[in-house]
Parts: sequence; C-alpha cells; structure tokens
Amino acid sequence: KEIFSQISTLRSKLEQIFVDKWEQHRTELGDTKLGIFLGVKDEFGMSRYLKLSKFPLHRIAITKLRLSAHKLPIEVGRYEQIPRHERRCPLGCPQIGDEVHYIFQCSHPFMLDLRNNLINKMVQTDEWNTLQGMGHTEQLRSLLKSPVKEIVCLIGSYAFKVLKLFRDLTI
Repeated sequence: KEIFSQISTLRSKLEQIFVDKWEQHRTELGDTKLGIFLGVKDEFGMSRYLKLSKFPLHRIAITKLRLSAHKLPIEVGRYEQIPRHERRCPLGCPQIGDEVHYIFQCSHPFMLDLRNNLINKMVQTDEWNTLQGMGHTEQLRSLLKSPVKEIVCLIGSYAFKVLKLFRDLTI
C-alpha cells in the first residue's frame, strides 16, 4: 500500500510541475503563431469541445482551427515563407486570409451565405449576447472554447465547411 501511495504522490507532484511549466510557457509565447490556441486553451486537461461535438469531422475542424493546422492562406503562406501581410484571401477580399477573416469578415458569396446561416442559428442561443461587444479575435476564441454543446456543434459545422473549401482549393 505504501508504494502505491508514494507513486500517487510522485505522479501528483510531476503533474503539478508540468502544469506550472505549461502555464509559464503559455505566458512567455504571447502573440505568436499559437495566438488562437493560447487564447482558447487556458486550462490543463482535455478540452470540453472534444466531448461536446457529436461529429468527428467537426471535432477535427475545430481542432485544426485551434491549432492553426489548416490550409488557410495565413498558414500555407507561412510554409511558403510569404510575408504575413501578403497572405491574402484568394476569394477576392483584400484582407489577410486568417481564421478571423473567414469566420467574420470574408465577403465572398459562399462565405456570406455560410456566415449568415451560422449567425441566424447563433442568435437563438444564450451565448449570442455574450459575444456582443467583443472584437472578432475574442469572439473567435470564445466560440472555440465554448462549453455550450449547441455552440460547439454550430462552430464545428461552420469550420468544417470553411476548411473543406480551402482543402478543395489546394487539391
């Protein structure tokens, strides 16, 4: 029994050391490529959206947005060493093609239809009022870390469609 107690104590201490280092590292990274991830991953452990999203492809899409592991111009351009300010939306908008742009700003008809559909559904949720008054980056972070199943499902579906569009464009 004593050995199990010691192992448990050791495990707890090691986990606390890891969490402390993780918190320190999050703070030091600041506004880097991981900016979205750092804004949505604010506690150690499994993220709630993984349990709330009912469709695996939607979970994957949310994960890709959270980690910037996608084919949006902001990331593709980084791999191709294109300066950030030149990673423009290929759908006819002059803005940088990042996550915030495609969720909130892109004026391409496909994106407008998708966004209007999302907004029409989100307006019916309690979460909608919380998002008002926030900037787009904060709104995105709030949506990507929402503990509300309905929001997770809506943003998962939306993210899946957006990322599919860009995956199809690059094939």
